[in-house]
Amino acid sequence: MKQIVIKLKTAAVAAMVGLAALPATLPAASLPAGPHLVTSGAASVDTSADIAVLVIEINSIDNDVAKAKQKADARVAEYLTFLQQHAVAKQDINAASLRTQPEYEYQKSGAMSRKGYRATRQVHVTVRALTKLNQVLDSALQLGLNDIRTLELAVAEPAVYQEQVRLRAIADATQRAHSLAAGFGVKLGPLFSIRYQVASQPAPPAARMYKTANAAISSAETYQQQTIRFDDAVEVVFELQR
Repeated sequence: MKQIVIKLKTAAVAAMVGLAALPATLPAASLPAGPHLVTSGAASVDTSADIAVLVIEINSIDNDVAKAKQKADARVAEYLTFLQQHAVAKQDINAASLRTQPEYEYQKSGAMSRKGYRATRQVHVTVRALTKLNQVLDSALQLGLNDIRTLELAVAEPAVYQEQVRLRAIADATQRAHSLAAGFGVKLGPLFSIRYQVASQPAPPAARMYKTANAAISSAETYQQQTIRFDDAVEVVFELQR
């Protein structure tokens, strides 16, 4: 079962009229005229990847452009058949791209001559069972699809973690505000404003090889599941009761 680690980070500034300067991040117009408190909350959620996204490129060259395309199509079709036989759903496969272009070579004299045509197709595959990732990669290489452009690990439902970390950041800011008010011996008033910027999605980590000197591992285990971190933060202003 995938484990989720939640970490909280807090940063706060208590700003009461006559006691503290306004933080540079908030213009004076966005602050109440009376006593108030400015604080921020932040959180991060660490989780392990549960899907892999890979892009495989297929290139075929022939003197005839139609034959070059047919060769590329045949190799793609063979690979798609393998994927579907191994429980990769059709909606997790995108192989619609096609590009054809002349292929040239330079002669010793410096002249350029056309040696044929190149047909290029890309297959995007989402592997939802990471235990099958190595098999999917091996089959591609065995079929001559030896140009694996990218391999990235990700999570299938990023919105779940984005919502979770956002709520944690809100809770962190609220708890910090109550703690600061209590520490200064004042009562927290109503929420005045919220400053929030949508957090960018984490960059998917690339799968990487690793080895250990302590124990033998299978080739499938060499694609280590990387940790993916989701971060979020929120800044709030509370009025203070007189």
